[in-house]
Amino acid sequence: MAQYNVGYCYFNNEELEAAGESFLKFLNTRSHRDSYRADAFNRRGDVHYAMREFEDALMCYDNAISINTAERYYAQYQRAMTLGVQNKRKEKIQHLQRIVQSNRGDYVDAATYELGRTYIAAERYADGVRTLEEFIAAYPSSSYHAQALSDLGLAYMNLGERDKALEYYDRVVKSSPQSPQSKSALQGIRDIYMAQGNADGYFAYAERVGL
Repeated sequence: MAQYNVGYCYFNNEELEAAGESFLKFLNTRSHRDSYRADAFNRRGDVHYAMREFEDALMCYDNAISINTAERYYAQYQRAMTLGVQNKRKEKIQHLQRIVQSNRGDYVDAATYELGRTYIAAERYADGVRTLEEFIAAYPSSSYHAQALSDLGLAYMNLGERDKALEYYDRVVKSSPQSPQSKSALQGIRDIYMAQGNADGYFAYAERVGL
């Protein structure tokens, strides 16, 4: 347990290589398949991920999943994210879908948002809209909420539905006026008004929301 706690001291201090070595020493001396062991695999996976050793990261997350404690939920989510970094988009989508469909653990909301975002990146805009609209309905207090609204605006723009895009961009501006997402949404709103040849409409909108 001393090695485990030393690992966290290094990890929290962003001394990742030393953290990885300490967690490995812990894993080599404690074979009991419990939450501590699963968590140590997760932290070693995070170290490998940060060092861009993605295959090693996947192996660690798989080991954490196999122990079948609550730590598997983080490992499942990180496994999907690692596949995405490796440009394995199809596999990433499949793993995120499994998390969402199981509806278990602390990462269902993050996985739902990431699934919608990944659909949009793959130009599967209708799938992205469906997933993100389900997300904002189910998780109105999520930290991803404003970004999901902005992503919905982008998806609807690509679907040619400017009125729906305007609706979601407007929700971003009104719900999170000082956020980076609001600045992006305002640019989208401006583009919509300008595409309609309605500069006066845009300036009226900006004045109405206090900008």
